Amino acid sequence: MMNDVGVKHDRFEDQCVSVYENLSCLPSVKNVTLANDKEHGHLLHWELNYSERNLARKKNVNYKTYGTVNLKNNSVRRFPFNSESNEIITGYSQCGQMKAAVVQSVEQDDIKQYFEIWDNNSKVLTFDVRGEGTHGLVHSNPMFGCIEWSHDKTKILYIADNKPFKKDKQKCSWLDKRKGQGDDGDTAKSCCNDTARKDKYLYEDHWGEQIYNCREPTLCMIDLEKKEMVNLFEFMPPNISVAKAFWSRDDKYVTFTGYSADPWRLGLIYCRNRQSGIYALMLQNKALKTIVDTKDSIYSMIMTPDGSRIFYLQTQSLGPHAQCARLMSISVDHSRFQFGSPTVSYDYVRKPISKTDFQGIFLREALPTNCWLNNSTLIFHSQNRSHISLFLHDVDTGEIKTLETEGEWRLLAVHDNIIFATQSFPNVPQVFKIGTALQKVQGEWTVDWTNVEQYPENLQDIEWSLLHHRPTFENPKYNSVPFESVVVIPKNTANLKGLIVNPHGGPHGCFSTGYDLSSACFARLDYAVLRVNYRGSTGFGQDGIDSLIGKIGSQDVADVHQATLEAINKLNINPANVFVKGGSHGGFLALHLIAQYPAFYRAAVARNPVCNIVANAVASDIPDWSYSESGLPFSYGLKPEPESYTKMLKMSPVYIADAVKTPLMLMLGGSDKRVPYYQSIEFYRIVKSHNNKVRLLMYEGNDHRIAEIEAEADSFINSVLWFNENR
Repeated sequence: MMNDVGVKHDRFEDQCVSVYENLSCLPSVKNVTLANDKEHGHLLHWELNYSERNLARKKNVNYKTYGTVNLKNNSVRRFPFNSESNEIITGYSQCGQMKAAVVQSVEQDDIKQYFEIWDNNSKVLTFDVRGEGTHGLVHSNPMFGCIEWSHDKTKILYIADNKPFKKDKQKCSWLDKRKGQGDDGDTAKSCCNDTARKDKYLYEDHWGEQIYNCREPTLCMIDLEKKEMVNLFEFMPPNISVAKAFWSRDDKYVTFTGYSADPWRLGLIYCRNRQSGIYALMLQNKALKTIVDTKDSIYSMIMTPDGSRIFYLQTQSLGPHAQCARLMSISVDHSRFQFGSPTVSYDYVRKPISKTDFQGIFLREALPTNCWLNNSTLIFHSQNRSHISLFLHDVDTGEIKTLETEGEWRLLAVHDNIIFATQSFPNVPQVFKIGTALQKVQGEWTVDWTNVEQYPENLQDIEWSLLHHRPTFENPKYNSVPFESVVVIPKNTANLKGLIVNPHGGPHGCFSTGYDLSSACFARLDYAVLRVNYRGSTGFGQDGIDSLIGKIGSQDVADVHQATLEAINKLNINPANVFVKGGSHGGFLALHLIAQYPAFYRAAVARNPVCNIVANAVASDIPDWSYSESGLPFSYGLKPEPESYTKMLKMSPVYIADAVKTPLMLMLGGSDKRVPYYQSIEFYRIVKSHNNKVRLLMYEGNDHRIAEIEAEADSFINSVLWFNENR
């Protein structure tokens, strides 16, 4: 018979699986698409795009829900049906009559794409992207992608890879016959040419982690009158990967942004410090104009509704990977194809005076294309200390006003005075809201919100709070930078198993007061979670970012441990049951904490941690990260220097790995290009050589996120079991 301990263990395993299955099925909003009703001009249609983890099918599934807003009385209607979708990107013409969508299917790594054109409810044209042979994959990731209709509805702009699909999987080696030289004169048996044979093993540079299929993104166009796809690569600036594009007001030229690929590509996802520029192409004579060169990092280009001004965010190139941004403006003279010099609409904030002041523009995602209340007023969300708040900016006066503060707000779109957004809290999953912006006397704005869609899961058994910390680790140059922590805890703490300390990655990231799956699951399983936004986190002014440069492994470690001690006292937690869990730079901190405080933390889990900064400088898709965070200059032609590598090594967890006594579980993505797993194996071997308890899980085929359905579930459940086993 199984003993009581075994039965209890099995029951806890079942409980972990049950909690995860229940909460992981909560969908997340991806975006919203708006379209005017051609027949009923007072109706605005919305399509809300969701992504959900489908555990039964072991895949992520996208689906849509639908509704309307009556622009006469601002009433909202939600239709009682939804539909699963394999559209990866869509776009409507301004009148709402025409729709363009790219449909994608993937079977055994074979990607097929179809570009569909709809007129009302009728599909009028379909292009087989591979069959056309005009270009490669159409892109729809966070860094590259758009669908923009011309005002006259005859052309569509989009972003695709320049090189066409390979129509057949050809061997094309030197052991195959040259084209036209098949055996017995049969030319059909060989289709290889010398170039194909020579380049069979040629390395192709790409844009790194998660977007390695992006190699040479370029601007493309569909001409509906000619019913053809057009690749505009030959007219693009050299060594520029096009990210996003807009039509001019008269459809005579297009304006677009692009990232510099010269001399080689640095990883792009999560990195808002890559050299980029803004350009314009006249379609008739193919005249190309550089509006802003690639000196700085430029992203999130938008245009005012009347097309008279371009706005974009700007940060320092090759600096920290997340920074406080400037909002820049450029005037446009359409008739003469001329552009003004960039001016600052809102400068970066170096040192906020208080926690209620605007902390600066911190936006990892791009601004929505439709974010304007009018030609002078835009709405945006931004990291605001540990909240992601909603703001209004008057681009004429320079004023920024707060619309909503607490929780995690995400702006989806704006149409006239109608705002589409989501909000969540640690114990309230995403709520889709539609609001009416009301301007009261003296220029003050308020928003009248309607909750349109909210998942019925009740999480009121979970509580959250915000802890404010005054640093004890001194940094004289930045002595006024504070930091915070988000606490997620079960309401009933009678059976509390312990505290899980969870520093974020980046290091220039931030945990918000929004909903987080793993934290909610931990709380349901009677663990408290401390999500630490140490100094260097986004949302605390540029001084907060700069305070950590050259001090990783010391200042951030001290902040996390200080937050842990203060949380233990405030929450009355047993210090014998404190655990630590982190990924990427959060994993770096978890390893440092158990090495610097070897008798304090009961067990640790590190997901794809940076163990060796030198190894990351050599093998990561972002080698500049190792230099920047170590306080060292980076350039493309930089050669290894003993002094630089020594400094990096001494900041690395591997340098003190022999001090680890805490039971450690390492979780590694086999396809991680951001923090390649070899350095974690090095760390694992050192710890194991000292006869310490260590376990390593390798998730083959998973990138830095470990986000495949089965792998993500395994990662969470093994984390809980590891902590429970080592209590």
